[in-house]
Amino acid sequence: MPSAGNSPFTIHHTVFSRAVDADLGGLLTNLKLPRRRFLHLAAGAAPFMAVSHIAWGQAYPSRTVTMIVPFAAGGSTDVAARVVGEHMSRTLGQQFIVDNVAGAGGTTGSIRAMRAKPDGQTIQMGNLGTHAFSVSLYPTSPISRMSISSQLAWSSSSLSSSWLGRTFPRKT
Repeated sequence: MPSAGNSPFTIHHTVFSRAVDADLGGLLTNLKLPRRRFLHLAAGAAPFMAVSHIAWGQAYPSRTVTMIVPFAAGGSTDVAARVVGEHMSRTLGQQFIVDNVAGAGGTTGSIRAMRAKPDGQTIQMGNLGTHAFSVSLYPTSPISRMSISSQLAWSSSSLSSSWLGRTFPRKT
């Protein structure tokens, strides 16, 4: 059994250290940090560790959150926004108000959300039509010139289908 000084790890570590030192042009062998200098650096870094525990983020949300739905009340996006808003209200302890701003295929509500104060207290519940199609269909709209927009979460998806009776005359 090899002694502690001749273990494979020690040999590998020594070879690796020498290889790294050779790649750095001998920088590691010339690096000497006197004890006094080390203590000065450690004493200077200690307050930063104490301050990092003090600098906590603020609680979100700090006040009522407005959730803009760019469609009329009663639609699938509105229902999803009300379910998600109610859950977020219970979870985060602040009220979430659903504001339906219908018009122009969702563009009106998207513009209102885009122009809101960027403090996180106004969010939008949109869909593929408001976030992708409107931008390409209306190139002169203010929403197509948005400089920044980010998706927080994917909340729901819906499936549309058509059902026909057996007696319906169909051609394929």
